Amino acid sequence: MSGFIFKPKRKKNGKIVCSKYYSGRIRLDGEKKQKQVSLKTTDKQVAEKRLREIEIELQKEKEGIIPPKSTRYGIKTPLIEMLPDFISELKTLRRNSRYVDSTESKIRKILDECDWATFLDVSEDDFLKWRSEKEISSKALNDYLATISQFFNWLKRRKRVPENPVMDVRKIDTRGESEENRRALTEAELVRLLEANPKRRLIYLMAAYTGLRASELNRLVWSDVRLTERSPYLLVRASTTKNKKSMSMPLHQDLVMELVKEMPSDGTNIDSVPVFERGAPRNRQFRKDLEKAGIPYVDSMGRKTPFHALRYYFATMMARSGISQRLVQELMRHSESRLTERVYTDSSRLPTFEAINSLPRIGADCVESRRKAEDYPSNNPQEPVKWSPKLSSGGRKLRLRRDGLAVDHKCNRRELSPSDNKIRWSGRKDSNLRPPGPKPGALPG
Repeated sequence: MSGFIFKPKRKKNGKIVCSKYYSGRIRLDGEKKQKQVSLKTTDKQVAEKRLREIEIELQKEKEGIIPPKSTRYGIKTPLIEMLPDFISELKTLRRNSRYVDSTESKIRKILDECDWATFLDVSEDDFLKWRSEKEISSKALNDYLATISQFFNWLKRRKRVPENPVMDVRKIDTRGESEENRRALTEAELVRLLEANPKRRLIYLMAAYTGLRASELNRLVWSDVRLTERSPYLLVRASTTKNKKSMSMPLHQDLVMELVKEMPSDGTNIDSVPVFERGAPRNRQFRKDLEKAGIPYVDSMGRKTPFHALRYYFATMMARSGISQRLVQELMRHSESRLTERVYTDSSRLPTFEAINSLPRIGADCVESRRKAEDYPSNNPQEPVKWSPKLSSGGRKLRLRRDGLAVDHKCNRRELSPSDNKIRWSGRKDSNLRPPGPKPGALPG
């Protein structure tokens, strides 16, 4: 470890100017490059003392004897003062504003109710005690854990704290609990909803035929509606979607007819004209529309019917129509098929009874009659197969015998002749059919 002090020099107006403050250069043990530090003093002896202290401090940090200076400072800094920096980075990363507000609210709540002022006050036991006293769903508690853990991981990456103190806290098992207590509207209920609310008929029809979210419908403008194309579609812009990806959403013919009626007249600047001026209805207004149509907001199974239920309807109807799961996932704009299958597809609306009734009947008579109707030999390896070594007129085709039919290797069928019944048959069941070998003791040729 070596170092020295000096006064930096620089050129100003063609002249060399020497700084009045001292700086120092240090080379730690095992390093080739020097580090320059500002000593912020005009006294030579003070500068030499500060340089020695910095040398010792940096060498201890390198050897792991003490944590970095930023960590020593962050440990004593109030956590609430470092929270704005974390929230600012989330906004820089273009996280959803609703997500950012929710994250900040959860962190502030935990810091306040657990009485955590600085990092030194944080303990795993405090969080476990706080979690045990909360009477909210397991999923919500896991969200709180993920949020506060994300905050401490960010502080650790910035070297403001040495570790994540809640890293070893385990999530609550949520298996058996419903992820989304929602349901999809039935076709009859959707018809009643459209008839009872003619003013919002178009937006309900749009949500049911495209699966767009309320926020995406609110930002839809008429320039996104391409009705003059050969196959009309809706341009879902990346700036308006949740996954930040654009997509061309095909439009159903019924929806196209409704949009043509509402299309602005020629000469209107459609780039800035929203398709729905009042936007998607709030939950309170949607409940009133459901009540007007005679649809309960909460069904007998305790499932709710918010505006998002129209998106559930879109996914469920595609599943009922036999559309492939991959195509449903693409139209729903989901990144994972699990979300499409388990969350947005209402299993109570799937044709499960029809699927069971379509299964074949079980019984020997039914199986035999089905085989005769197919008029094709069975491929069951467990069924005994007899075959003959007798050659056909061509000299190379082997005839198989099964259920009164003789079949050659080209699958040409014919009825067995009376002479065929006199053939000595072999009982071998080998899948690779070959003539039986010579009798034991027989001489070749």
